[in-house]
Amino acid sequence: MLLQGYNNEIDPEFNPRHFSAVGRALWQDIDLISPMVARYNPDYLLVLLGFNDMAWLLGWHEATIHGDPLLANMEIFIGRARAAKPDIKFVIGNVPQRAPMAGDLFLMTSDYNRLLAEAIPKWSTETSPIELADLGASYRCETDDCPSTFDGLHPSPLGEYQIARAFSRALIKGFKIGTNELTVPDPADVPTRPISIPTNIKVMVSTKGVNITWDLVYGAKGYNVQSRVLGEHDWTLWPSQAGNLFQTPWKAPTIVEMQFRVRMNYGNQGMGQWSHVIETCRPWSSLTREERWGWRWWYRKFWVCS
Repeated sequence: MLLQGYNNEIDPEFNPRHFSAVGRALWQDIDLISPMVARYNPDYLLVLLGFNDMAWLLGWHEATIHGDPLLANMEIFIGRARAAKPDIKFVIGNVPQRAPMAGDLFLMTSDYNRLLAEAIPKWSTETSPIELADLGASYRCETDDCPSTFDGLHPSPLGEYQIARAFSRALIKGFKIGTNELTVPDPADVPTRPISIPTNIKVMVSTKGVNITWDLVYGAKGYNVQSRVLGEHDWTLWPSQAGNLFQTPWKAPTIVEMQFRVRMNYGNQGMGQWSHVIETCRPWSSLTREERWGWRWWYRKFWVCS
């Protein structure tokens, strides 16, 4: 998990006391929700699931309602929660749009959100009411400009406020919990997350390539790695790394020494500073006879880079 937790200022006891997870699909929780409700006996279930089901067509083999498998799975999910606690109450969020991408995702999302809004009053009962949290009323991302996200999909700190407002509005409207919906600050006043410089960078080399590792940075959404052959001016920027490991083969058999540096990124919300440069070279045993006797490499008999 890239975040290694949500916020390092929150009581550590908070994390074991919820059933939230990053990147889950609705169909994955269908078989899990009933035992979780039975175990923890919640009064309210706040649900924000569905994007991954549509984006990756997960669980699309299930039975359908009105031709929409996600809607069918949501009804099953609600039924499983009620089986463990018949009077449980729900706030169900619809699925936010993301920055444009190929395919029918925009239309699928719109159709599902419409069907969900129509279905919730039918699914709601006197003992187990359901309220819709309309994310689309404040959290919007239908163009390439998506201030609610850090990457066109996942919420930025501003988007997190907007999602919380949608759920606070639903809790007030449906269950009279609270009196004023959450106020979303001006984007300029939204707290920024710290962006640090990766440390403890280590390198392991072999005849096949290079492995670079570093300590995970709390709050990072990914990492950028640059490399260059020693002596060159321009750096090569590699695709963003999800974790704290970068692997690359030697670009060419004649390349002996290379430099690397790493920085953390927070999507379109900002980049950190580059780390110090770490140098490495191919093992002496991997050099050809010509390379070993070439005037450029002879000194490596007496000096080996880290």
